[in-house]
Amino acid sequence: MLTFGKQNKKPHAEQKATNDYGQAKFEPAYVQKLQDPPKPPSNKNILAKKYVNMPDDLIADSKGVYGYLPKEESQFHSSKWPVDWTDKIQVGKARETRLKYHSELEKKKELVNTLRTQGISEDGIARKLVEARNTDRLSHYKTPESLDAVYNRNLEKYDNIYGPTYESQLAKYDNSPKKVIDASLRSNDSVDILTGIAKPKGGI
Repeated sequence: MLTFGKQNKKPHAEQKATNDYGQAKFEPAYVQKLQDPPKPPSNKNILAKKYVNMPDDLIADSKGVYGYLPKEESQFHSSKWPVDWTDKIQVGKARETRLKYHSELEKKKELVNTLRTQGISEDGIARKLVEARNTDRLSHYKTPESLDAVYNRNLEKYDNIYGPTYESQLAKYDNSPKKVIDASLRSNDSVDILTGIAKPKGGI
């Protein structure tokens, strides 16, 4: 696996400061009310919002926080992806990131409708979405380890550390800008299942 490290740090990949609860200064309640850190999911059977076909790269396993784990050959296996899917804390953080991603997908759907109303061509919309999706995906990875993982995944899958180019997506989807747009508005079912946002049809 290639390691990109600091030399590949890009503006969109800058790390943001996070609350250090171990060093938090406690002040009287009327001055400051400390917020507790995000709680990990406590129940893998939390009702998911959608049901999807079982992806080929997952298996049912009670060790997984939400009852599933990636197969060893999956790109999301913990040996390749910086999340231990049996760890409630790590999966809880991955779920928060995933929920934000889904929120952004909804905004993109609204944007597509707006651009179409404005008379923007399907080609113009598709190109804009591919570029925006690459930027948005990378912005969710805040640590050098997670960025290295996604850079390597992109390089292996798209031959480009930032993700697919518009031209490569167009070739993949039969030179159809509309199909590129539809693909840009989809989410990965495997990650959605692993983070408890989706469940396999007929699954546990």
